Amino acid sequence: MARVPVRIGPAVAATVLCLLPLLGGSSALAQEAYRVASGDALEVHVGQLPELNRRVTVNIDGNIALPTIGAVRADGLPLEEIRLAIAKRLAQGGTLIDPQVLVDVAQFRPVYVSGDVSKPGEYEFRPGLSIRQLASLAGGYDVLNFRSSNPMVQLPDFRAERDGAWLELTRQEIHIAFLQAELDGRQAPSLPRPDDFPIPESAFMNAVELETKLAQARAAGRERQREYLRRVISLSTEQVAALQEQRRQEEATVRQMTEDLGQSQSLLSRGLTSVTRVQENQRSISLAQSRAAEATANIARAGREREEYSHRLRSLDEERRAEVLEEVEKGRALAQMLRVRVAAANEKLLYAGALRSQLLRGSRGTVIFVVHRRDKGVIQRLPADEDTVLLPGDAVEVTLSYEAG
Repeated sequence: MARVPVRIGPAVAATVLCLLPLLGGSSALAQEAYRVASGDALEVHVGQLPELNRRVTVNIDGNIALPTIGAVRADGLPLEEIRLAIAKRLAQGGTLIDPQVLVDVAQFRPVYVSGDVSKPGEYEFRPGLSIRQLASLAGGYDVLNFRSSNPMVQLPDFRAERDGAWLELTRQEIHIAFLQAELDGRQAPSLPRPDDFPIPESAFMNAVELETKLAQARAAGRERQREYLRRVISLSTEQVAALQEQRRQEEATVRQMTEDLGQSQSLLSRGLTSVTRVQENQRSISLAQSRAAEATANIARAGREREEYSHRLRSLDEERRAEVLEEVEKGRALAQMLRVRVAAANEKLLYAGALRSQLLRGSRGTVIFVVHRRDKGVIQRLPADEDTVLLPGDAVEVTLSYEAG
């Protein structure tokens, strides 16, 4: 059924307008300067048609969806512009004449806190919320809240992490030295100095001993492979020589039998031998020719196998060199990653050590706040303090700063 346009008088309109502040529960932040963004929940009231009253959330596209009028743009707009847009759409659609619309913020999008607080994460926004209040909701910040851990407890873990990274880096550098020696054709590798690695000398020597055994095992394995290929090539050569001798003998037999066949045919023409004898000579020639042809085929096959094994023997060193080059490249990349791990562990130790010192002296140090705020599509980094009042969608980064001493 078509909706009948409804007109209300000035007195009713004035009454509705007087009720508008009572319908909205938010502060002047929502009523005046605040611009709506995705994630905000809005309360829409239409005075003449209560069935259109509803709570809608601004979707990721920046729109709200309402019955009869569809999507309405809201992202980046103040509430008054959204209200006028809804009223205009209702009037244009013929649903209402002079529609009275109220738009208010039912729930703001959340704020976020990260860094040196006990419970980083997402928190509900309330008008007038300050960083001090948000930090309190997040469990506060103090020496013992550094990464939610006690530096007294973390120092041994950081030392173990650093020492483990140094040990892995030492082994990797020794491994690369042995690989480089293999590439250069040297028996003795150019090992790094033990003093360059803060690990026990015994651990360094154990790593060298292990890598020496591995290098010897690799060299022995390659030598066994070479010996196998040489042996196969030698056997193939002997097989080719035997087959060539067999073919030579079969060809000589064919020549001899061909001469015998000629004599038999001559005797047959004079009636001095039988047809059977001539036929036997012909069959013998055919068999000898078949054996010679088979020997020729076997010679070709054995020759191909010998050439294949010879190629594998020649390529063995080239293939190994390519493998070593690839392994060296991967080893250097891994060594660089381990150096980064060592540096990170050292920074953790330095920071945790400073915190421990501050804790023992009973000092809190200073707290640094940075507010990340989106303004007209651009994320701004704003320095702040505990009394800074936040806006919906703000992300607060908290950093504890301590001075070692």
